[in-house]
Amino acid sequence: MKKICKKIQKDIITGTKPDIRAKDHIGSCKACHNTIDEYNTITKIVADSLLDVSNEFADKVMSVINTENKTLLEPDNRWVSSYFPALSKIVSHPSMTYAGVGAGLLITITNIIRFVLFIFIPA
Repeated sequence: MKKICKKIQKDIITGTKPDIRAKDHIGSCKACHNTIDEYNTITKIVADSLLDVSNEFADKVMSVINTENKTLLEPDNRWVSSYFPALSKIVSHPSMTYAGVGAGLLITITNIIRFVLFIFIPA
């Protein structure tokens, strides 16, 4: 593909009006002519398929999204609290969260040190 074809096809896709030189090229170049036909076809299909959406619809969709976000952000711990009420109180405490993160970090650092020592110290 020629350099001018790439530029003209980019201009077609971005909606830039072609100048006289580009119009002459589009008339003589099959690839550029096909690109402009495809672009016009796609633009017409999209314009024909657009529907008018009421504000009520958008409000309903946003309320469902907000509801789903709230349920995703709030973990479902009901089964834990129903079987193990004391455990549920302990685990949900913020200090236990930090302790769990600290324990995971300690295990990770220990494994990294073990790996480095295994690599550098021959058996």
